[in-house]
Amino acid sequence: MTRLPDPISLGSPRFHTVDLPGLQVSDVWFPPGADLCRHTHDRAVFAVAIEGSIDSRMSRHALECDVTTIWTEPAGEVHENRVGDRGSRVLAILPEADETILGPCAPLLDEVNHLRHAGVTGLARRMLSEMKEVDGPSRLTLHGLALEALAIALRARSTTDGGRPMPGWLVAARDLVHDRFRDSLEIAEIAGVVGVDASRLARAFRTHFGVPLGRYQRRLRIQWAAEQLRSTEAPLSMVAVDAGFYDQSHLTRHFRRQMGRTPGAYRIERRNG
Repeated sequence: MTRLPDPISLGSPRFHTVDLPGLQVSDVWFPPGADLCRHTHDRAVFAVAIEGSIDSRMSRHALECDVTTIWTEPAGEVHENRVGDRGSRVLAILPEADETILGPCAPLLDEVNHLRHAGVTGLARRMLSEMKEVDGPSRLTLHGLALEALAIALRARSTTDGGRPMPGWLVAARDLVHDRFRDSLEIAEIAGVVGVDASRLARAFRTHFGVPLGRYQRRLRIQWAAEQLRSTEAPLSMVAVDAGFYDQSHLTRHFRRQMGRTPGAYRIERRNG
C-alpha cells in the first residue's frame, strides 16, 4: 500500500500555518512525550526548534533537536519523532516542490541536515511574531525572513562541511554504526575500518550529526528497545541485553533519560494506547 504524506501538524493540537508565495510557514507545538509514528511529508521540511526538544529518526539518521537546532527532512523521507518531556515548539518552512526561486537551496533541502545556528533561531522567533497578525506588510516581512533563514542555513552548512558532500568514509562510519549498533563498538575500531584517525572521525561525526558517536549509537539502541517493547512480550531483562545494554537497570537509566519514562511504563502505555 502506498504511504500517504502527512501534514507537518501531525500529532499537534495547536498549530498555525501561513501560505506564502512558493512556501508555507508553520508554527507547530507538540505535547510532552508524544510519539509520532512513521510518516512522510510531501514537501521538504526546514525546521527550527524554538522551545523544548524533539528527536527525529530516519533510515540512516538519528537526530536530537533542541533549542537553536536546525534540521531538514527531504520530501518523502520516512521518519518518526519523539517529543521531549517539556514538549516542543517548532517553526517549519515547507517550500513548494516546483518553486524555482528556491532552487539554490536544493543542497540544503534535498538531504538530511542537522546544525545549530543562533542567528537562524532569531529569525524564526521574528517569524513567529509576524505570524500573530498577518496583514500585507507582515506577509511581506514573513516571506523575506523565511528566505533569509534558508539562505543563512545554506551558507552555514557549506561553512560546516567545506561546501563538499559528506565524505565517503563518514558515510561508511555512519552505516557501520547503524548495522552494528547493538554490538560493542569503539571509535578506534570504526576509524580503522573506514581508514581515518579516531580523533578526526570523532570531530567529523559530531559536526555532521550533532551528537557524539557514542550517544548516537545509544539512541539507536533505545529506539530498537522501544520497538521491541511495542511489538513483543520479551522480558525487559532480555530486551536490555539484546539491545546492547549491560542489564535492565542500565537500559532503564538511559531509556528514562531519552523517552521520559521507564521501559515498563512505556510498554504499559503503548499497550493501553
